[in-house]
Amino acid sequence: MSFLAGRMLILCYGMPKSGSTLAFELVRGMLRDAGYPQDVFINDHRHADDLQGTGLGIRNFAKNLSEKKIAEIASEIGPDRKIAVKTHSAMPAGTFGLLEEMQQKGEIQIVASYRDPREMCLSLLDAARKNTRDGTNAFGGKADLETAAQGVERRIRDFREWASVKGALRLDYDTTAFLPDNAMDKIEPVFGFTCDRAAVKQYAYKEAYTQKNKARRARYKELSPEQNAELMDRFGDFIRRVCDLDDQSWFDECRAEMMSTSC
Repeated sequence: MSFLAGRMLILCYGMPKSGSTLAFELVRGMLRDAGYPQDVFINDHRHADDLQGTGLGIRNFAKNLSEKKIAEIASEIGPDRKIAVKTHSAMPAGTFGLLEEMQQKGEIQIVASYRDPREMCLSLLDAARKNTRDGTNAFGGKADLETAAQGVERRIRDFREWASVKGALRLDYDTTAFLPDNAMDKIEPVFGFTCDRAAVKQYAYKEAYTQKNKARRARYKELSPEQNAELMDRFGDFIRRVCDLDDQSWFDECRAEMMSTSC
């Protein structure tokens, strides 16, 4: 689906530590380059007075989404603007059919980022340890593999719902982080424009604050054989069907279920 006239909310969902900030900044950079200024008007982690600043993390971010809140954000965008908003929020209950209708009308475009769950667990552990050292007590101060795995497990259902909306753009971490031109090959046809790729890469990969930890490929190799076996037992279906195969039927199964409960 190409861009239509009028406003559009580009809602960028990602599981924490799935490369969601990088995916968001890549999309935001491409929109800016295509002539759509990315004014910041909502960030649920910051005071309203901070939103016009230029410091780290000044971006559109929304949490605790509801049908009403999505409508308010879309209205705030105003006519003839296309603005990206990042979120980690679950899809509001009962809104799947509405979101799909909005997407087909060109009022919204969902972008859903994902990553091998084993690597998300490792990245969560890195962040937990760092924040514990800094005294911020993130993730409840716990830094063990089981806690990280439980957090990732809870988020997979959220990702599946967002990514199952017909027309949703799915971006995997390895492509976004290490093959930027391939990522842009996926993004440009969805939005119906081309961009100055060198300028966008300079922004997204060098200038934007993307909260990267180690930015390594195949981090699951850091796990012990026992840890890897444990996580494969837990996440094997997702790793095989989504990460390895990009199996559309995995999403279609969810879409059928969501459409039946939304009606």
